[in-house]
Amino acid sequence: MITGRRQRRNWTDEEKARILAESAEPGVNISAVAWRSGVNRGLLNVWRREAGLTSRRSEQACAQQAMFVPVTVVAERTLHQSASSVIASVASVR
Repeated sequence: MITGRRQRRNWTDEEKARILAESAEPGVNISAVAWRSGVNRGLLNVWRREAGLTSRRSEQACAQQAMFVPVTVVAERTLHQSASSVIASVASVR
């Protein structure tokens, strides 16, 4: 049975600085740092954003990588047609 009111944890500046420094290491897993430190991953990301450890440019680049681009098929070629055109172009260079 849980009694009483749940209170938020107050992180000291030193604790935040230590956690942020650990999360700023190259190649570190942010979720693992948050879990080891007992911090919610979302809160750690808020701290990182406020500290300038994430840039809008990198967030936009990640968003752009996840997007799909439209593709238009101009003409279909069979393998035989493609191979013969390559052979013809190589022969004309020689």
